[in-house]
Amino acid sequence: MTSWIAMIGSAVIGSLLLMSFLRYGNEVTRDAYLNTLEHVAYQNLADATDAIEYELSLIGAGVNDPSIYPILSADSSEITFCWDPNVTGTIDTVKYHLSTTAALSATENPNDRFLYRTVNGGSPVVLAAGLTEFKIRYFNSMGYETSTLSAIRIIEFEMATESSFNFDANYSRLVWHGKVTPPNLYGK
Repeated sequence: MTSWIAMIGSAVIGSLLLMSFLRYGNEVTRDAYLNTLEHVAYQNLADATDAIEYELSLIGAGVNDPSIYPILSADSSEITFCWDPNVTGTIDTVKYHLSTTAALSATENPNDRFLYRTVNGGSPVVLAAGLTEFKIRYFNSMGYETSTLSAIRIIEFEMATESSFNFDANYSRLVWHGKVTPPNLYGK
């Protein structure tokens, strides 16, 4: 009788141990998959932030006419500015704005959007895909938030991206927050 109890007990303990190994294997697979999704989302975000941070820091570069303020329009989700970074004598206008969710409907994520960059009113060029947020705030030289174009000295922006595919109904989410103080806005 005790051998039957020992055998049943061994089977129960063995089954529990096997289930814990299977669960551990599933968790490792899940973590590896989510890590891959996060890496792809991070790379997409990193490329966009490098470009935006660089260009926003050069707002007004080469614009030597004091009657032209380098920021032409600014709201919470788009910015238009002018510059001549190569000092060719031709002032270009650059606009950053986020598309609607309908523009990127090919992914599983219903929140995915394109971040567009438009130069001189031409066709928008996709700077980044898969962004879910692009928010901009503007501050004066004292650090107070402002909506007056001529008072803007600091530009703070936040971009968020989520993975294009979900895993267990979850999207990997990354947020990047940046602040730029374009030197060409001082003295204007």
